[in-house]
Amino acid sequence: MKILLIRPPRIKNAISIGYLMYCEPLGLEMLSTILKPKNEIEIFDMIVDKQKLITKLKNYKPNVVGITSIGIDVEIIKKMSHLIKNFNSKIIIIIGGTQTFLDESVFFNKYIDHVVKYTNKNNISKLFYHINTNPPKINGIFSKINNFKGTKIQGYNEYIFPDRKSTKKYRKHYSYYDYQPVAIMQTSQGCSNRCNFCLRWKLEGHNERYFNFNSIKKEIKSINEKTIMIFDNDFLHEKKRLAKLCNFLEQEKINKNFICYGTVKSILKNKKEIERFSKLGLVSVLVGFESFNDKELKFYGNKNTNNDNFKANELLKKLNIKTYASFILNPNWNKKSFKKFRKNIKLFNADITSISPLQPFYGSSIYNKYKNRLIVPIHDYKSWNLGTVVIKPSKMKLSSFYFQILITIIYLNFVNKNFNSCLNIFIKNNPTTLKTGTIKILINYLKLYFIALKKGL
Repeated sequence: MKILLIRPPRIKNAISIGYLMYCEPLGLEMLSTILKPKNEIEIFDMIVDKQKLITKLKNYKPNVVGITSIGIDVEIIKKMSHLIKNFNSKIIIIIGGTQTFLDESVFFNKYIDHVVKYTNKNNISKLFYHINTNPPKINGIFSKINNFKGTKIQGYNEYIFPDRKSTKKYRKHYSYYDYQPVAIMQTSQGCSNRCNFCLRWKLEGHNERYFNFNSIKKEIKSINEKTIMIFDNDFLHEKKRLAKLCNFLEQEKINKNFICYGTVKSILKNKKEIERFSKLGLVSVLVGFESFNDKELKFYGNKNTNNDNFKANELLKKLNIKTYASFILNPNWNKKSFKKFRKNIKLFNADITSISPLQPFYGSSIYNKYKNRLIVPIHDYKSWNLGTVVIKPSKMKLSSFYFQILITIIYLNFVNKNFNSCLNIFIKNNPTTLKTGTIKILINYLKLYFIALKKGL
C-alpha cells in the first residue's frame, strides 16, 4: 500500500514562531516507523517542498493520505481533504496531530475517513489492519464508518523511535533560530509547572514521565545532525537525569550542540549539572520568563519572581549558554507598560527575545477569565497563532496595541542590538530563520496594524 504523509504548508499571513524556526515533522517520522515494514511510505513536507499537492497526488498515486495538524492548519487541511477526494474519492484520508488531540471533532466531515486523537503502535497497527474494510471502534481513533464515535478511552501519544531517513531530502532545511540543520527529539512528557496559559501539560500530563534512558542514548547516537533540540517541557528539571546524560556524553565522546527548554526554577536549582552540561555541548536554553512583573508572573501560574528571572539569565550568560527568552504581552498594558518592558529588555539583554500577545486558548486555565473579551472567535483558527492580539486591550485601542508591538519588535532586533549582533542575524545567519523570519513577522504586524487603524479599532 502506498501511503503519503503530509505536513501542510505554512499559513501565509499568520504570525507564527514557525517563521523563526521549523523542525522535522517528528509525528510523521514516527508513523513511518510503524508503517514502513508493510507499506511504501513517503513524507511530503509542504513547508519545505513547494510542489503542488495535486502534482504530488498525480505522481505518487497514494492509497492513503495522512495529514498532521496544528491549530492554525484546520481550514487548509479541510481544503486539502476536499481536493484529495475530488482527485480520487477512493483515497483514504487520516488526520492526526496536536489539533486532533485538543478537539478531534473539527475534522468530522464527509471528506475525512479517520481522525486520530492520539497515536500509539497498537491503535495505528489496528487501524491499518482494517484499513480496506470497516474498522471497529479503536481507542484514540474516530472513523467516519462509525459515525465518528470513539471508545471514550483516554490516552497520550506514544513516543516512537522516528524514521529520520524518511525526511532525508528535507533535513538540511530544518532549523531552530540560529542553528541549521537541527534534529529534534524528546526524552520526557508532561510538565508539573502547569502554567495557566499553557496547553502542553494538558496534552501530555501534569507530571513528568521520563523515557527509558537506553532509548535516549540510542537516539542521540543515531542522529547525524550536529545540533539536537530536546523539546521536553523542561529538560533541566531533574538533577540525576542531567548527571546521567553528562556521564553518557563523556563516556561516548559525543560531540553535539544541544538546545533545550528549561525553566527558571530548574536553572537555579541545578547549577552544577548545567555547568557540566555546558562543557559537553549545551549551547542554548529556551526559557519562558513571561514577565518582569511579579503580579503578572503569579497570574500566569509562573512560580518565579522577576529577581529569579534575572538570576537565571545571568547564570546562563556566565556559563556562555545562549538565552532564548520568551515574554507575554499583557492585554492590560498601556503605553507606559510597553516602555517599561523595553527598558527591562535592555537590562536583561538575552541573546534572542521573542514576544507573544497573551492568547487564552480554549481549554487553558485562563480561558474563562478572558472569554468575554475575545475579539477573535475561537474557530478563527489561523489567528490563534501566538502572534495575533485576540483579547481586547483594556487601556488602549487595538491599533495602538499593535503599534506598540511594532515598536518593540524594531527595538528588539535593531535598537537593542549592537552592530555585530545585527550583522550576525541579518547578514551572516541562514536565510530560513531569523533574517527572513523577523522581516515576515514585522510585515504581518504592519498589516494587522493598518487593518485595525482602518476599522477605527
